[in-house]
Amino acid sequence: MFDGDVAKWERFWAQFRLWVHDTTERPEYKFERLRSHLKGQPLRLLDNYRESTDESSYQEAIKDLKETYGNTDLVVQRHFESLRNLPELRGEDVTRLKQFSVDLTATVRGLREKGCELNKGNVSDVVHRLPLRLQNEFFKTLYGWIDPIPQERNQSCYSDVGQ
Repeated sequence: MFDGDVAKWERFWAQFRLWVHDTTERPEYKFERLRSHLKGQPLRLLDNYRESTDESSYQEAIKDLKETYGNTDLVVQRHFESLRNLPELRGEDVTRLKQFSVDLTATVRGLREKGCELNKGNVSDVVHRLPLRLQNEFFKTLYGWIDPIPQERNQSCYSDVGQ
């Protein structure tokens, strides 16, 4: 089910194309299958084609969806927003750290698929969302010393309580 999240468009389209679009089924069947796999704004986009389900209307609807949700710049922008929105972790709760890792990995993979790599500033921003002890371990491992780009912080807000 595709809900309009541009970061999920390519996966949705690859699956839909395989299961429906590239088959020899009639266009009206493909159109209804497309509608049944959309919700929210993408489904409303197809309201323009309610009266007609012929081949040209189906192809035009697909074109509209691709132009709206398959735009590479929007996908890259969404991935960088995801990086900026990663939560700041204060303790070392294993469950939250695992979720952080999953979210970060998916975002970095998505950026790499679009030919983008993280720069030092992006990496530093992400690392500074980790608990202070893990930040220090990261920078010590990577650079051989503690954080080379210190952040101005009120250390009392980042005490080691619960770590």
